[in-house]
Amino acid sequence: MIENSISKGKINKKIKELIGRTIEKNAGRLAFLVPETAVYKMEKFIAPKVTALVKEELLGFIGLIDFREIVEEKVRNFPLDELEDAIKDVTEKHLTHITLLGGVLGFVIGLAQIALNIYL
Repeated sequence: MIENSISKGKINKKIKELIGRTIEKNAGRLAFLVPETAVYKMEKFIAPKVTALVKEELLGFIGLIDFREIVEEKVRNFPLDELEDAIKDVTEKHLTHITLLGGVLGFVIGLAQIALNIYL
């Protein structure tokens, strides 16, 4: 999922920006002397290779993170009172609706039984 969400286009664009900034930073006031064709070639040929490398390495770094352990630790350290309050807040509304629905259904079934008893 993470690999699919990493956009090569966005990374490639960022790499091109970094190439431009690197030229400006290292060449300083003389950056205008760097031919546009050289910049274009760097962006065209180097940026996609750097982009692929960044994506590959980024996924490698993400692979080093144990998300399961992080989530388990967060759940273990989550205060039970807060968890209980959160569950109550979510379920209270739904339980109220379920209770009302049960009352309405009970009333309808009661009316149906009365009607059946009268006609039978």
